[in-house]
Amino acid sequence: MSTAARTIYQLAARDLVSLVCAREDYDDQLEPFARRRSALYAQPQSPLWDALYWPGFAQSLAAVGPPQWMPMAAVVEHGITLEGGAKGLRGLFTKEPSEKERRRVQKTATLAGRILEMIANADRVLSPDEARLVAMAMNSFGLTAEELAQVRPGRALTFEDLEIFGDLDIKTRRALLRGAWQLAASSAIDPARDLAVRGVAARLELQHEADMIRAEVLAAQLRQSELAQVCVELARSAARLLAFEAVRPHLLHLLAAVAPPARRAELDAHMFSSSPVQLGVLPKLDATRKRQAVCAVFSTLIALDPPVSTMFLLRVRLTDDAIAAGCGSEVAEALEQCQRFLNERVREATAAGQPAEVAVVTVAQVEAPQSAPATPSAQAPAPEVEATVEEDPLDQALKKR
Repeated sequence: MSTAARTIYQLAARDLVSLVCAREDYDDQLEPFARRRSALYAQPQSPLWDALYWPGFAQSLAAVGPPQWMPMAAVVEHGITLEGGAKGLRGLFTKEPSEKERRRVQKTATLAGRILEMIANADRVLSPDEARLVAMAMNSFGLTAEELAQVRPGRALTFEDLEIFGDLDIKTRRALLRGAWQLAASSAIDPARDLAVRGVAARLELQHEADMIRAEVLAAQLRQSELAQVCVELARSAARLLAFEAVRPHLLHLLAAVAPPARRAELDAHMFSSSPVQLGVLPKLDATRKRQAVCAVFSTLIALDPPVSTMFLLRVRLTDDAIAAGCGSEVAEALEQCQRFLNERVREATAAGQPAEVAVVTVAQVEAPQSAPATPSAQAPAPEVEATVEEDPLDQALKKR
């Protein structure tokens, strides 16, 4: 691949990992999300610092289907966003939302922002993961920088200060309370956070549903933890075929995408430990999450754009490991889906002419901005992966296994 094509490929691989881990129904979001990112793939010149990547990713996904683990995802999914432009009949004539719609979204976004700030500051400690989640949620509403600045309260708030603007339908109120519990559960729900969320529930007149929604959020987090455990163990095994320093930043991105913040440190330590890989004792996933795990891990590993020989070894290792982990029936479809998505992104971005050569901004720079930028020459040039996966001899070899 050329330098520019490799940059597009790496960005698309990073996006694919994030998207696969964001929603269990990610299949339906692949093409709409790719269309939303097409301008970025065509001109991938912006540095992909982590502080900018996740809010931008959430903004691109808002009109398609927000990450299920993101606080206030249910609010955005309920239609409280300006992303995607005008809706209904107005959308036939203009992409600009009406002023009425903009005011409606800004009103609810203001309430959501104040709830998030209140929960985040309840224990007076704001972790980097919590800051990322809040930024993602607020970027998903599609407001301008000026409007977002107005959303932030000028002082610390408690639930007694929370003002409910106008009438809110029951679905929106439940979605707001769910978002509050989601942020509270991003770390241990200590008494201060529990009290803050229950105060929000009282202001939303949902005291009687607070415990039920809390249980639903914790159940969803447990479900996500199971997926993260399988991803970590599969990635630990196959990543041993690659140079550690090269693959480490991509493994960190996988952790950021799939691990619940409350378990991030534990899974991070296990990912890079020397303990034996144990595939037979992993949580049992349903078919959808099995495909999520295989696709997320494979996208993580091939983000390096390895040579064909290494690609073959990765596919064989991941296939064997997935079978051992009980995910064997989903392997072929997941691997084909990954390579098809990445190849199509490169082909579409370069169809109108080769993009200008750009400096490759790797995930390593995202995780450690102080490090010197990685140069394209650090990697051996790899043959371009075939775009038509069905004709790929590696697929044929795997199917015979």
